[in-house]
Amino acid sequence: MKIEIYNNIVKIMKKVPPSGVPHSKKCMDILQKVYPTVPKLTLESIYMLYYQRMMRENHIRYSQRPQSLYKRYLQAVEEGETKILLRMSVELRIAPALLARIILEQHYMPESSKPIPTHRTPSSRTFIPKSKTYQTPKEMYSRQKNATAIESSVHTLKLREKGKNKNTRLEPPAIQSVSKPARRVFPTPVEEKWTKTTEEEKNMLKKAREDILQDLKSFISSKMKEEPKQSDTKETVVPVTKRYITRLMKDTSLIKDKDLAYEVFMCVLYDDQYGPVADAYKHSLGHDYETKLYQLAKEADISCRSEDYMRVNGFDKTPDLLLSKPIAIGQHVVNWVESKALFADEELHEIYFSEQYDRYRNRYGPGMVIYWFGFVEPLRERHTDILIRDNFPKYIKYMTPELLEPIFG
Repeated sequence: MKIEIYNNIVKIMKKVPPSGVPHSKKCMDILQKVYPTVPKLTLESIYMLYYQRMMRENHIRYSQRPQSLYKRYLQAVEEGETKILLRMSVELRIAPALLARIILEQHYMPESSKPIPTHRTPSSRTFIPKSKTYQTPKEMYSRQKNATAIESSVHTLKLREKGKNKNTRLEPPAIQSVSKPARRVFPTPVEEKWTKTTEEEKNMLKKAREDILQDLKSFISSKMKEEPKQSDTKETVVPVTKRYITRLMKDTSLIKDKDLAYEVFMCVLYDDQYGPVADAYKHSLGHDYETKLYQLAKEADISCRSEDYMRVNGFDKTPDLLLSKPIAIGQHVVNWVESKALFADEELHEIYFSEQYDRYRNRYGPGMVIYWFGFVEPLRERHTDILIRDNFPKYIKYMTPELLEPIFG
C-alpha cells in the first residue's frame, strides 16, 4: 500500500467522533465507502494499530488519577445508573475493557490505600457525613502534639504564678503507691466443689475432656486436608495481582459485587479491540495463518520445521518456519519464514525487527516475513537480507546439485 493512502486512512479515523455505536464499526462503514478496493481485513488491521496507539496515550493520562474515576463510578452506582463504564469510556475516549481494568484494580485495592469516602457507598457500611472533615494520621498526631504543648505551657505559667508568692511552697506531686493484690487463700466455689467430688467422677470428667479434644483434633485435621470450595476461591481477593485482575476480566462471575460484575461483563463484551474476547480473536487469527503458511510450504514441497517442533527440541529462536534447505525467491535467499496476520507500517515493523527478525537473521541467515494484510511500500527496501511480502510466493527456486557450479572447470 502506498504511504499516501495509509496516511489518508488514519486521518479519516481521527476525524470520526466517538458515539454510542462502536467506534470501529463506524470507521469501517466510512472507510469501505471511501476505499472499496482495500480488503476489509486490511482496514481492520490498520484500525487496530491506530486504536492501540491512541489507547496507549489515553491510558498514561488516566492511569495517573484512577481514584477520581473510581469515585465517579461509585457516585453513578449510588444514583442507580446502568452501563456506567460504557458511557464513561465513550466520554473519555478510552477502551471499555481498559477502563474496567482500572476500576477493578481500585475496587480490590487494600482498604489502607483507598480514598476515604465522604458519603454512603455500596462498599462502605458506615455513614460519614459530608460536613465532617477527614484528618490523616499525620494531622491527628500534630493536633494532639499541639494540644499537649498548650497544656504543658499553661501548667508552667501556673507554677510561675505560685512561685512569685513567697508564702506558697511548691511541693512535688504525691506519688501514689501501687500495691499488689493480696494472694487468694480461700478456695473458690468451683475449687471447693472439685475437692468434694470422688475419684471416680474426676476420672470420668478427665476422660470426657480427652474425648472432646480428640474429636476437635480430628475435625481440624480433616478440614485442613479438604480442598478449598469454589465459594472460598471466589472470595479470595488478597493478594491482588495483575494475574488475578486478568482472571476476573475473563470470568466476571468471580466478582462479588454484582453491579461491578455486570459493568465489567458489558465492557468485555462491547470492546472488540481490547480485553479477553479481542485477545482470543487475535490469537486464533494468527494461529490460522500460521497453519496456512505451513500447509502452503508442504504443498510447495519445501522441507521445513514448524515452530512447535523447534520449541519441543529446545530451539531458543523459533521462527514460524525454519527451512532444512534454503530456497531462492527472485534474487533473495530464504532460510526462515515468519507469518504476521496484520498490516505493518514503519513503526510496527521496526519493533518486530528489533525483537524478532534481527535475531533470526543473526542465527539462521536471511529470511522472509509475510504480512498477510499488507504493508506500506517503503518497507520493501528497508532491509536487503529480509524479504517482505503480503502472500506466499508462487515461483520458488530450490537448491539442487544442478545449480551448483563446479569448483574445477
